[in-house]
Amino acid sequence: MVGNGRLFKFGEFTSASGKRLAWKVDCDGLPDDDLKAIAALYGPPLNFRAAVGIPRGGLRLAEALQEYATGLPGDPLLIVDDVFTSGHSITEYVRLHWPEPSLMPRIAVFVIFDRSAHAFKELYVYDGKAVPVTSFWRLGTPAEDIR
Repeated sequence: MVGNGRLFKFGEFTSASGKRLAWKVDCDGLPDDDLKAIAALYGPPLNFRAAVGIPRGGLRLAEALQEYATGLPGDPLLIVDDVFTSGHSITEYVRLHWPEPSLMPRIAVFVIFDRSAHAFKELYVYDGKAVPVTSFWRLGTPAEDIR
């Protein structure tokens, strides 16, 4: 079982988009059983064909979600990450794998924690290409926590 028990960490951190943070969520602290429980709660209603994780935070959850994948080509590909702060990691992942907007398949995003300031319901990875975002837990980010 993976999990070091330290989910929240305080100090000076830098997000994937370069923002300075006073605290972070480290999902390496979540045991595999917790990730399987999150997958069991959210997997069935999401209706996705396959789950792919953003390295490194989304890999374990994507693996847990895979058993709920429909395999149906018409369902979206589910991109999974552990923490959503600005959407930068997700946007970069999508643009790396589908450099042309016309090549991007139908996708959706699932994250464990949304700590964004705006509680995104969708993320624009390309101009005019909106991707729905679902989160397990909305943390919120007081303005003083982002420097």
